[in-house]
Amino acid sequence: MDFKMDKNQQGTKLYTIALFIWVAYFGLVITSNVATYLNNNILQYGVSGLVIAMLVIKEYLNIPNGQIRIRPFTFAVFLVMFSLYVWTSRYQSGILTVCIFLFVASARDVELNAIFKAFLWAITIVLVGTVLLSRLGLISILYMASDDGVRGSLGFKYVSFGSQYSLFFILCYLIIRSSKIRWIEIIFLYIIAFYFHSATATSNPFYLSLLVITYALISEKVVKKGLIVENKFLKIITPAIYFVVLGVLLYLCFFASSGIYSTVDSMVHNRLRLGKQGIELFGVPMLGQKVTFITLNMFNRYDSNYNYIDSSYLQSLVVNGWLFTVLILILFSLSLKWVVDHKYDILAACMVIAAIHGMFDPQMMVLWYSPFILMIGKIFNPSDTGKKLAQRYIEDV
Repeated sequence: MDFKMDKNQQGTKLYTIALFIWVAYFGLVITSNVATYLNNNILQYGVSGLVIAMLVIKEYLNIPNGQIRIRPFTFAVFLVMFSLYVWTSRYQSGILTVCIFLFVASARDVELNAIFKAFLWAITIVLVGTVLLSRLGLISILYMASDDGVRGSLGFKYVSFGSQYSLFFILCYLIIRSSKIRWIEIIFLYIIAFYFHSATATSNPFYLSLLVITYALISEKVVKKGLIVENKFLKIITPAIYFVVLGVLLYLCFFASSGIYSTVDSMVHNRLRLGKQGIELFGVPMLGQKVTFITLNMFNRYDSNYNYIDSSYLQSLVVNGWLFTVLILILFSLSLKWVVDHKYDILAACMVIAAIHGMFDPQMMVLWYSPFILMIGKIFNPSDTGKKLAQRYIEDV
């Protein structure tokens, strides 16, 4: 193995370590009651600074022959997206948004399995660590009344967070195991989905978990072929899922009959109404705006003026603006096309599930929950590394 390959492997290790540290730390701080022990501004900036430094070193190690190769179009798109990220970060989490952009850009030449393994270990730390500490009584549990009884947060700051993490755990696990997955593992994933649903009574991630596990069961254990990548029609329409979802949401909110609107809104626990009201109240700017959502009151109960927009798509339109939202959905679509073209069937299915999940939940573009925004980086690789990474992934799974 030559020195160049050694440097590339070192770069991959730096990237995956940085991703693991960042996702695990900020997942705990932002979503878990473990934040009681970790929530410190100096520590947060320290972790972000460390991760940025690691990514810079990784980029240096991966520069071929000491020269940076990048297409003018690629540079232009990255410049536009980075400018929009910086602009919208003024209203959001600042350095966290910049870190997400850097992770996306730097993922372009990192092996797929390495990315998903690092992410899986990170959210496993968040998920298992939080639940275990709550069971030991070391962190508090939030309880809320619902139509189905009492919902518990399992140590997370909100009752649905644990169930959201369980969905992305299942997606990452399926991607990594792919054709090698065994029946006992499939049963294990079903148990995880039912466990978190029984504790948190969160519907959307539960039903989508069952759907994607069943898809993997059929494709890998029954028919033993890629149901998406080996179907000409599905190969064409699958990358359009993001704009299809956005179109369906806008139709339901503003063009559907009152009967259809009310029925769907009732099924999704008023999230359609909240999205529509959010757009009507805040508007959809071109370049984003500062929005302060009202959620829980001081007694950890829903505030009477609750107005949080759960949909990733509608929230992005309101907070990030229509220009950023359209561009990011185009990039998501191109990344899914890249996945389909390289015949990663389970990964394609998981990205479709994540796109549907974003209809009524806000995690689609949030890196400490979902790894799929990192796939955008793959479409900007200026070399033939994509083919090499494809072959390595196929060999791994």
